[in-house]
Amino acid sequence: MGVDDTVWCVNKAQEIYYRSGPNGSWTKAPGALICVSCYDARSVVGTNAQHEIFAWNGSSWNKAPTIGALKHISTAASGNAIVWGANIRGEVWKHG
Repeated sequence: MGVDDTVWCVNKAQEIYYRSGPNGSWTKAPGALICVSCYDARSVVGTNAQHEIFAWNGSSWNKAPTIGALKHISTAASGNAIVWGANIRGEVWKHG
């Protein structure tokens, strides 16, 4: 859950959903991810089944420049995005 009560999640079918606030309704986002994390409604990152990294731009996903491949990802700051992730070898990385 983000600092503004935004919630993002993915299901087994790699479908992406988000909800704004505890009383908001679920909205399906485009794309397919295996992992997603948000700091708030504007700072959302995720990885797909090929372990590529994406950032939400408000309506779709922008693929991050090739900085590596991550299996798990987490974001921790609005504006100056700090992203933590683990690759398929279990190594932990920080960007930002």
